[in-house]
Formats: sequence, structure tokens, C-alpha cells
Amino acid sequence: MIRCWAQMKVEDSILDFGTCFIRSAYSCPCTLLNTSPVLGEFEVKLQDEESMTKAILATTPSQGVLSANSAITLEYSIRTMSLGEIAFTTGIIAVPGSKQTVLPLQVQAMSIGLF
Repeated sequence: MIRCWAQMKVEDSILDFGTCFIRSAYSCPCTLLNTSPVLGEFEVKLQDEESMTKAILATTPSQGVLSANSAITLEYSIRTMSLGEIAFTTGIIAVPGSKQTVLPLQVQAMSIGLF
């Protein structure tokens, strides 16, 4: 049996939310591309506990199937929980449950306001 794995990549590996007022929601799109002739599955990697002290990150959709030679826009939203520069890495798991490949995403924001 021959198995084919989808070739997926993100259009831009940096999610730059810019300047954010603390505890307010901001959004940033991320385009996931399937550049292969087979279906591809994806799942957004869960945020680690350490980064959750800096900001809460959510994604819609958080998992799905991507048709061959197509793209989907994932909408990331952030609520900063601390002031100052926010930077951490998250990712998208391509082909969850099998030959897992994590596509890294660098999250960046500058959190301002009154704490």
C-alpha cells in the first residue's frame, strides 16, 4: 500500500497583531496552503501554559480537511494578559495522528494599557 501525504505550508509564518490594548480581542488571518494533489488534514496546536500567561490565542477553524491544491484562511484572535512585548511560537499540525509535521507560527504583539 502506498500512502501519499499532503504537502502543506503557511503563507506567512508570522502572526503580527501589532499594538494591542491589554485584555481586548484582536484578530489576524493566516492562510494555510495545500500544494499537493491529495487531501490534507490539519489541526491547530494547543497553546502551552507558559505562553498563556502572556496572551490567550484562539483559532477558527481549529481543525479540518483541506482539498487538493487549495487554501483556507484561519482566523487567529489574541487577548494579551500582560503588558509589553508579546512573543511566542505556536503551530499548525499537518496530518494529525500520523506522520505529523508542525508548521511553526511566530506570534507577535505589543500590549499596552493599564494593568
